[in-house]
Amino acid sequence: MLVKNEKVKRVIILVLTAIILIITPPTHAETLARWQYDEFYDKFSDIVIDAWYVDDLIRANIREIMQGYPDGTMRPNANVTYGEFITMAVRNDGRPEAPEYSVLEAMRSLGLSSLDGHWAMRYAVIASGASYIDREWGWLDKLDMPITRVDAASVLSRVNMRGIPNYRYDNIDISLLKFSDADRLTETQKKDIQGLYYTGTFDGYPDGTFRPFNNITRAEAAKIILLIYGPNLGVNANGNRIFIGR
Repeated sequence: MLVKNEKVKRVIILVLTAIILIITPPTHAETLARWQYDEFYDKFSDIVIDAWYVDDLIRANIREIMQGYPDGTMRPNANVTYGEFITMAVRNDGRPEAPEYSVLEAMRSLGLSSLDGHWAMRYAVIASGASYIDREWGWLDKLDMPITRVDAASVLSRVNMRGIPNYRYDNIDISLLKFSDADRLTETQKKDIQGLYYTGTFDGYPDGTFRPFNNITRAEAAKIILLIYGPNLGVNANGNRIFIGR
């Protein structure tokens, strides 16, 4: 009788385990296989083995959010440009395949007759049509310039507005903004940063500053882009916010 009960218990445990595996959705934080690390190290010559950014760059590369350079490098410590960051945001949002009519409509609103002139122009036009960027930022002339932390925050805040219920400017209390250098920001920029901090996507530095006009590396950009659609919204296993920045 005891043997039979033990068999029943084992069957129940197996069934419950199968149900959990079926209903648990996959996340970008799933454990990577050893072969994925080996393949990534072989593919890019400038990756430091076991560096803090490796997992994020592998996932960003697998999802085609971030690609390397023709010379076989990934350049994780190089500053990410406006064009690269906007492209990453659009790719992560699944918008590169936007209908042609919507791209043409966005081009007309920007007064553009062609997408020629820059590899990232199509992504920038799509981002503009999705209201991720505003023309007054002057992004047309900045695509090859390193993006600042505050402008990256502005892009991601607008991504959140489309993906998180009740994420609106009128729901963000900038009086809660804790950074000591926030007086250098406009009210809209303060709301962008506070909104991202609240969702755990973007944080400041241990000295209490945000350093809004500092730049972001490609490795840091991969981390925050993945966090935008991550299941834990930037909170690590210990319940602490992930520090992003140098």
